[in-house]
Amino acid sequence: MEEKNILKLLPNKWIKDLRGMKFGKLTVIDFSEIKNHRSYWLCKCDCGTLKNIKSDCLVSKTTKTCGCGKIDIAKNMSIGNIKHNMAHTKFYDIWGGIKKRCFNKKTKYYKRYGGRGIKVCDRWLKFENFRDDMYKSYLEHVKEYGEKNTSIDRINNNGNYCLENCKWATYEEQNNNRRDNRRLTYNEQIKTLAMWSKKFKISSTTLSQRLQMGWTIHDALTKSIKNK
Repeated sequence: MEEKNILKLLPNKWIKDLRGMKFGKLTVIDFSEIKNHRSYWLCKCDCGTLKNIKSDCLVSKTTKTCGCGKIDIAKNMSIGNIKHNMAHTKFYDIWGGIKKRCFNKKTKYYKRYGGRGIKVCDRWLKFENFRDDMYKSYLEHVKEYGEKNTSIDRINNNGNYCLENCKWATYEEQNNNRRDNRRLTYNEQIKTLAMWSKKFKISSTTLSQRLQMGWTIHDALTKSIKNK
């Protein structure tokens, strides 16, 4: 049995000869091996890479390159790690978290952000722009407070994520900036209940209870626990 497109491997083993044929970017050079009852062919990709490919993957055209096509796609991605080399940094995760809170309805905090109209400015939809605007100040904050205690905070809690309305803050500062915090005015200064509590070294529970009982802010902050 000698046919043009048939390759004899063993006395009773014949397969279709793929040598010289091209599939996508792959040109079949020679037969390679039989493994797990499947035939493999040595192929050369247009990029110059040699690789063994299963015959059924070639014939069905499910494999058309050595894998270099995936690299080409990644290179063209605007937020790919190949372009900015920051995909696995906390800074990149912060940017991703901003978008999730504003756009992903399945996230835990969507109702507090995107659900009430908080948006990400058009410029920051591209990571490189966010990096150019915020990375320098991020490094300065990290140097002073540490990376674990550096988070992005909106100056106006009802405003969007944009350069004019964002700054870096510690988690304590960010918690004090929550829109549901109770703010109190004393000596012409406005601070949250937690901030006044820390300043006067009185528990927030005691301070809150005193105010609920009708105490003035002056008495609530200045009278010792022993005084009634």
